[in-house]
Amino acid sequence: MGYKALVKNFNPHIEGEITVEINSVEITGFMPFSVSFEPKKRHTVSTHSLSLIILDDLDIQEDESLEYGFFNIEESFAYNIKGIVDCEKKTINVGFELGLEDEIVNEMWQYNHKRV
Repeated sequence: MGYKALVKNFNPHIEGEITVEINSVEITGFMPFSVSFEPKKRHTVSTHSLSLIILDDLDIQEDESLEYGFFNIEESFAYNIKGIVDCEKKTINVGFELGLEDEIVNEMWQYNHKRV
């Protein structure tokens, strides 16, 4: 599934780091090396797919709140990610769908169709 992403910011100190807004959810991540163009600040770009790659520990908990999105933890590179897991589709909906790697999905079956 594709989305329109508003480019909000680039980090001049970390190559490839970009902040975008998709469906009112702001996320900071990294552009894949396969991007064949230079996105411009305050311009909208189309995305064909988005994937979530966990680089550190994964701490999954069921969540009763109605919040969706990415919530930065104390200005670090860590995030609380809140959304609904769909293990069959290998996605988490955080206001938009993010693809999940197989090893993440394997740890999340008990949370299938639940808020985490």
